[in-house]
Amino acid sequence: MTPEFDMKQVTTPLLLHMLGKELRFPRVFLLLCRFTLGRFKKTIDQRKAFEIVRVALLTGGTAAQNLQFDTVHKERNFRNFTDMEIKNNRTGLVRWNKMELVERTDRRFELKITRCMFHKLAVSWGLPELTPICRKK
Repeated sequence: MTPEFDMKQVTTPLLLHMLGKELRFPRVFLLLCRFTLGRFKKTIDQRKAFEIVRVALLTGGTAAQNLQFDTVHKERNFRNFTDMEIKNNRTGLVRWNKMELVERTDRRFELKITRCMFHKLAVSWGLPELTPICRKK
């Protein structure tokens, strides 16, 4: 059993690196941001802030997903992928998402995410464009 993935181990160094080009004390800035989003909005250009958050979230999420599929210990094939996709959507960070299995055959796999916690978070920040793949029909 693999230990729980701590995405902060990936995203924090990325954020420190990118913010280091924009701010004198990026680590202090991140600590202050834990307490107030308003300070973040006043301190850094919004376009740059958006890109920094987007890169950190996408990179951290990709790393987490790659580790969750455990391809080091399991053969990389379609069946294992679909098994792990279903399992991963019921556990860990995304367990609060709501999903519907549309189709699962040997050649086709389709999930419909009816509630995405990442999209809800982005919308609550007033930044739905952080999750462009998510759209309301």
